[in-house]
Amino acid sequence: PGWLLRGEITLSGGTVLVDDPAARKQHRIEQIELYLPPLDPQQALDERLPRLSAVINESPVQIEAVRDLGSGGRMETSFDLKVKSVVLANYLEELPVLDQRLRLVEGQADMELRLIFPQTGSGGQRVQLEGSSTVSAVKVVDQHGTNVFSVPSAQLDFHIAPLGQRYRFSKILLEDPQLHLTLKNDD
Repeated sequence: PGWLLRGEITLSGGTVLVDDPAARKQHRIEQIELYLPPLDPQQALDERLPRLSAVINESPVQIEAVRDLGSGGRMETSFDLKVKSVVLANYLEELPVLDQRLRLVEGQADMELRLIFPQTGSGGQRVQLEGSSTVSAVKVVDQHGTNVFSVPSAQLDFHIAPLGQRYRFSKILLEDPQLHLTLKNDD
């Protein structure tokens, strides 16, 4: 939003409780120290970079941004994030990607993500997400519990520009996928 372009956000202290119905857990985020500089490219040219430190579920987390020369020769700020052993069934069931007649019942993912804020001129792409994911033991069943699709291992490399609604997968590698099709008799 336009009001966020010119301002900066600082949060010091406090606790956030996040209810996660998909995982049937409550996450506790405390001792929060957050700084977000202005998003306006004209004001973001100084050295103030975003940072976050917190204690999440009793584990300290610290994320600091890095400013570097991007692939297009322009400066960009990025955050690197690694996520391990995400149980896909806890989250993907909520997405409209799967037809109501299909259900993801198994699967796990390890992801390496980079959230990028390019320093482009006015009207440029302000947020990008790139990364890779290794997915294992994926199983999709129909409403009767019959296996429809399974893959023991998959690798994905992707680049997403959410504000521009652009999604590019530079690599999709499925190892030994199995697709089970059933022909219906419409008598």
